[in-house]
Amino acid sequence: MIDFNEIKAEKEGRTTPKSLLTNALGRANEFKNVLIVTIDQDDEIQVGTSESDSILKLLGMTEVARNELLSKLFEEY
Repeated sequence: MIDFNEIKAEKEGRTTPKSLLTNALGRANEFKNVLIVTIDQDDEIQVGTSESDSILKLLGMTEVARNELLSKLFEEY
């Protein structure tokens, strides 16, 4: 089924949740750990993780993500 919203977003250079996850699924064999944070249609935050040998490693992943987002924020201003 053709998703015109996805096609439009791609032309505009935007990354949609569907395209991001589709890309990640295509590379799933390359990942050692996965951490996903989502906001659903009711604005509720959900967190999902793969099995990990260390909670600290997952916390470190969130810190790296936070730093990346802050860098993008500062680039905008």
